[in-house]
Amino acid sequence: MRITNRWIWGAVVVALFAHVGSLRLAAQDANKQIPDKFIGKWIGESGKMRAESRHQTGTAIVREDFGHTIDQFEFEVAKDGTIKGTGKATFYFNVFADADLLVTKVAPSAQLEGKTQQVEFTITGKMTPEGKLTVSAEPKKKLTLINAGKKTTMSAWNVLGPFEQQVKTSGPRPVIEAAHVIDKHNIKLDWKAHRDMSLKVSFYVDAFIPFKRIPAPPGMGFSELKGDDRDFKKGGSARVATSLTIDLYAEDPLVGKPEENVGSSEGYYKEKVAGELTEITEKGQASGKWDGKYGMNTVVKRVGDEVLITIDAKVSLPFKVGLPAVLNMDAPQIDYHYKIVAWRSGKDAHYKIQGKHDGFPAYSIYVNDELIHKHKPKDPNDNPMAPLALYGDGDIPIDLKGKAK
Repeated sequence: MRITNRWIWGAVVVALFAHVGSLRLAAQDANKQIPDKFIGKWIGESGKMRAESRHQTGTAIVREDFGHTIDQFEFEVAKDGTIKGTGKATFYFNVFADADLLVTKVAPSAQLEGKTQQVEFTITGKMTPEGKLTVSAEPKKKLTLINAGKKTTMSAWNVLGPFEQQVKTSGPRPVIEAAHVIDKHNIKLDWKAHRDMSLKVSFYVDAFIPFKRIPAPPGMGFSELKGDDRDFKKGGSARVATSLTIDLYAEDPLVGKPEENVGSSEGYYKEKVAGELTEITEKGQASGKWDGKYGMNTVVKRVGDEVLITIDAKVSLPFKVGLPAVLNMDAPQIDYHYKIVAWRSGKDAHYKIQGKHDGFPAYSIYVNDELIHKHKPKDPNDNPMAPLALYGDGDIPIDLKGKAK
């Protein structure tokens, strides 16, 4: 009885690994320029301001609550420390009346002139080599509050400043966290920004049969197996393939999810049908689900300044026929096992890859789009014993290192 599932060969995509550097507020060299880690674009993640004013109207105390939330902002820090940028903020204004210790919200007589609550603003300032930050913001269009016949212009401090303070940073990616109180106006202002930094690296590994057809491994019960019929090409048809991308600046370096793919398989044999010898095709699909022993597994984690990636693939042929079925043996597997260390040095990404893979079929490893390792087996049509290299747990050692291009 012939049992079909699917036959797979393996290809693994190695993950991109990254290094995250912490930001230090150190003094600069004799040129007194801003440290390189400060230079670049900063993007605001959140921000809010709140102000209150109180006055008595008759027997009631009226409290005006107004402020804004920063929708977005970004600014560039030049080498000399000059800051320039833009942003958008949404303003609000509420009026409350307090009587007999009860707070009752009344219909506000205030409105924002122009009937809009969002305003764009410009940012200017300076950052010193020691990390001292001076920031001010100016709305491109100032808003006017109208309340009980009184007009109050929303001035620049309603947005992002002005204030001066020492920059506080945290996390693997430089982060500015600012909080400021303007006592004169009873205002608390806080916002946060992070450096727009990334250094992404992608890894792709696969295993494929470069021939159109190959003789089946001995005892499999097939005469031939279908191949991928191609040379080395990233992303081509493969028995097994894995790809992933990492960001060396990120605390969680994995970008998205690793892609682990297993190609479908076809086996061929001949038998008599209606008195004629006919080729029979059987199709199978192996599973890449990891069970602790078989399947595909990719693990990415950060350890200090390094990103560690472990890639394992041990995928069986989906056909358990012939001798494997009779002797209750596992079908041959495609094996590769890689350990990758990645780190950042300045603006460059570096890697070290060690591991092993089987002697059959073909195997390739790409870092970004560069082919850094290839293995092409002998053609089984000329060397029928070549597929026997599937048996075992990796015959070809791998030891690579370099800089990602």
